[in-house]
Amino acid sequence: MSSRWASISTALLVAILATYMALFVTPLGDTPDESGHYSYVHDIANGTVFPLFGEAKMTSGRWGYDVERWGEDNRSNYMAQHPPLFYAVATIPYLLADQLTDGKWWISRAPRLVSALSLGLLVFVLFKNLTLIGLDAPRAAIGSVAITLVPNLLHLSSGTTNDVFLLLLCAIATLYFTQFILRHQISAAYWCAFWLTLAGITKMNAWVLIAPFVAIMVFELRGPFKHWLTHSVGVSLLALAGPLWWMGRSFYHHGSPFYRSGSEVDPRAGLGSSSFTELLGDWPVMEWLFGHFLGLIGFSGYCVTPELREFCTGIRMTQIYGFSREAFTWVLLGTLIIFALFLLVLVYQALRRKTRNEPAWGVSVQSFIAVRLPLLPLKWGLLGALLIGGTAYSVIIFISSGVPAQPNGLLQLLSMSAPPMLAALALGLLFFPQQATSRLALYAPIIFLFFGSILLYQIYIGYLILGYPSATQGRYLFPILPLLVVAFGVAVQALKVPRWVLAVGFVLLVFGLANAYLDQIIPFYIESQV
Repeated sequence: MSSRWASISTALLVAILATYMALFVTPLGDTPDESGHYSYVHDIANGTVFPLFGEAKMTSGRWGYDVERWGEDNRSNYMAQHPPLFYAVATIPYLLADQLTDGKWWISRAPRLVSALSLGLLVFVLFKNLTLIGLDAPRAAIGSVAITLVPNLLHLSSGTTNDVFLLLLCAIATLYFTQFILRHQISAAYWCAFWLTLAGITKMNAWVLIAPFVAIMVFELRGPFKHWLTHSVGVSLLALAGPLWWMGRSFYHHGSPFYRSGSEVDPRAGLGSSSFTELLGDWPVMEWLFGHFLGLIGFSGYCVTPELREFCTGIRMTQIYGFSREAFTWVLLGTLIIFALFLLVLVYQALRRKTRNEPAWGVSVQSFIAVRLPLLPLKWGLLGALLIGGTAYSVIIFISSGVPAQPNGLLQLLSMSAPPMLAALALGLLFFPQQATSRLALYAPIIFLFFGSILLYQIYIGYLILGYPSATQGRYLFPILPLLVVAFGVAVQALKVPRWVLAVGFVLLVFGLANAYLDQIIPFYIESQV
């Protein structure tokens, strides 16, 4: 089978599976905030181009449920204000269903097709990205499909939510980002910026990806100063155009460019003096992030923790445990070990490599630092200092967090604590000459650490305001996932990891997904039908 048909067939199979789940398995309203997302789609389809938080309504009876449950009158849309691109796209199947069908069954499920098709397209884009860095078709197929075997991602792809659509946009941006790093094509940088700005008007957490992507493209741009400055400004403005528009709109209507929904509460109004390590010690933040990334199934208004269940306004939620969680733990740990070995190989190569010069006209900021500054003692000193700092960050997370009281809980915490140390080593290696594919892989843990640190900071601020951690959602990390997949592909290629090793991990994920659905998710759906 050719590479092209391998990518198309795998993407088609995944899209068919997600579509089936969306239409016939996942109950309506059983993905996070689906009722709120659907209501924004409904508003746009019925003429409200940009629904405004505080004015947008959730129409009574739109799911066809009991009036007793939803009430007689329309109620305010409780969900945070998101940028509108996903909702605008989701109106297309909504309007088609409205025109071509008679009942609410299709209309209520039609917007879900955007998420389902996005998952299939995600596989296609990831496959293209992995073959671009040099992986053969079998390895690329395993890498591109493996991510869809995480129960949470398949679950979200069966609901009306902007998360999977956002993941697709970030994957396309990553594809052009990869092309730019490998080939230094200016057009690829602009295409990357274009898809980044679309991601920025889909969900605000994409903004955390835009900043480092743009910074790295500026860092990698080559040519005379005028050429570098012109394209640095052009790429930056294009990537930021969407977010800047949304910031301006939010400032005009709500007085804050970063408004979501009451997010401007002063943290000092809450606990105020509690430290970040106290948060990690008092609450299982890292365990929740791990579990919620693997699978947080269902939806209920305030059922974030068992302590708040009495405040539930809808069906409850459940995490994934058992074999599925253990299989994912081992696959994640194996992935980290392979990438860590790749970094150690780069350290060894840096020890043996001699500095070389490049023509002045071709110098980028990156190549100037890595190649034209022959200060090896300083570079090794910086790498050592970074590694010490990153290791300290990892140790603080590990020591402050409680070990999850479940099988392989220690391995889960180790996996969650490792990224700062790996990112520090990756950053230090960028001071040395590296192949383009290696630099691409090194950028991934650095951006992930930046992304994860912002998420932890937001969780901490929520903790200060509310007294308990909020936003412990693994799906908030989706924008960085495509680059992590590509970085792992680079490590697999560099270390020549055998196909059978990847196949073992793939089979574990397949059986883990089957176990999650047969033992937990489908019984949960049956038990908590709305």
